[in-house]
Amino acid sequence: MRTVGFIDAAAASLTVALKLAPGNALARWNHSLSCLARGDYAQGWADYEWRWVWDQFPEPRRMLGAPQWRGEDLVGKRIYVWGEQGFGDILQFTPLAQILADRHGPAEIVLELSSPLVRLLSAVLDRPGMRVISRTDNPHRFGVDEGFDYHIPLLSPPHFLSLRVPDLPLLPGWLKISAEEVVARGATLLPRAEPGKRRIGVVWAGRPQHSEDAHRSMPLALMGPCWTPFPTRSGYRCRSVTERAMR
Repeated sequence: MRTVGFIDAAAASLTVALKLAPGNALARWNHSLSCLARGDYAQGWADYEWRWVWDQFPEPRRMLGAPQWRGEDLVGKRIYVWGEQGFGDILQFTPLAQILADRHGPAEIVLELSSPLVRLLSAVLDRPGMRVISRTDNPHRFGVDEGFDYHIPLLSPPHFLSLRVPDLPLLPGWLKISAEEVVARGATLLPRAEPGKRRIGVVWAGRPQHSEDAHRSMPLALMGPCWTPFPTRSGYRCRSVTERAMR
């Protein structure tokens, strides 16, 4: 029901299901998505932690050599934050590392991300007290040979930081490409900048391996009617960036 827009009905049905079977991890997972979609972040993020109990969740539950952070004092501590799920999830939730640093003042945050994102995000985030590294091949080992006081998967801080709808957006404008990167790659990603014109990059598909890909991707040909108005509007220039984004 949730995927076709009946969010409140889905949440209500799953609430009943959980009263009958409170330990059903799949029901908890679906309940979390319904609650998040309707803005109930307190319950939604709490139930989202059940993804590690659901045996069909595509990400492995990592057994690392430190306890998971659950809101403890971090002053003077080192915490290992590891990216999970897809590139979009990582890009959306990476600002939480900075929020974690601002609110809890750890000595250092090491942020482990998928390798294709490391160059971009290390240029933005690397500084004293925060470091970006590539994901290790062994999910049960840290990506660096160092000790940590805590670890946490990237999509868990919303629950333990008690984030709510008024906290959004997390960090507007946080992701900026360096001037050197713009010179080196800007022309290959978007049309040449022109005074008074906005450049729009359109992503029309994701990785086909994603379990929900049928609900988010489409053939570019189907977007024809959407493209038609833009050439007649002098203030916009569009370009497809999906092929490059998926490499």
